[in-house]
Amino acid sequence: MDVSVLIVSWRVPERLRACLRSIEADPFTGDREVWIVDNASGDGTPEMIAKEFPSVNLIANGTNVGFPKAVNQALEKARGRVAFLLNPDARVAPGATATGLAYLAEHPDVGVLGARVVNEAGVEQAEGHRRFPTLWTELCEMTTLARRFPRSPVFNRWRLAEPAGSEPTE
Repeated sequence: MDVSVLIVSWRVPERLRACLRSIEADPFTGDREVWIVDNASGDGTPEMIAKEFPSVNLIANGTNVGFPKAVNQALEKARGRVAFLLNPDARVAPGATATGLAYLAEHPDVGVLGARVVNEAGVEQAEGHRRFPTLWTELCEMTTLARRFPRSPVFNRWRLAEPAGSEPTE
């Protein structure tokens, strides 16, 4: 199994449906499995998955166990050599799975890969660009220094000033 797509869902059936359709539309030719963990949505999500996406694996929790535990539930079942964590409000761009896997294969020193975040109009979103957090960046966030001085490279180092485009960033 090349990749396991893991999605945690709670009360977002329409967004989840669109997300799953984007996965189906991705022309990835490798072996892929999809795991959905439904955190007791109570909105018919498990039934929708069973009816419309019968190849998707479902873990239907009786209670909302929270995001981290739900991710771990899916990871325990996943068989892919790569885990692809995806939010239900996200869409997979055609070719993104193959591109990400190729990058990981070419760069064995990379352990985590994040994708570009674009809105529905295709405009890259600054929210998708962050550096690795440090104690200093956490302190600046918690004390609101980063928000008070949004253009300061000293207080707002965690956020990247400009979208990175197609170039890797750390």
